[in-house]
Amino acid sequence: MAETLSDLQAELETLRARRTKIAGIRSTAFSDQSTAFDHESLDRRIADIEQQIARLSGATSTRYAASRKGA
Repeated sequence: MAETLSDLQAELETLRARRTKIAGIRSTAFSDQSTAFDHESLDRRIADIEQQIARLSGATSTRYAASRKGA
């Protein structure tokens, strides 16, 4: 499933908002219901989307080194 740049940006905004809402919370419980938050997976997905957006935008993190031997 190929996602467009706008789809990726919308998902990124949603995930960043979710991360902001659950910052510092590992789990919650009320009566017989409990929820545990997986911050690591959320951070990995955000990083993955940021890389996809960079690729689609033409901005890459690839760097090339130049060197010369001799005079």
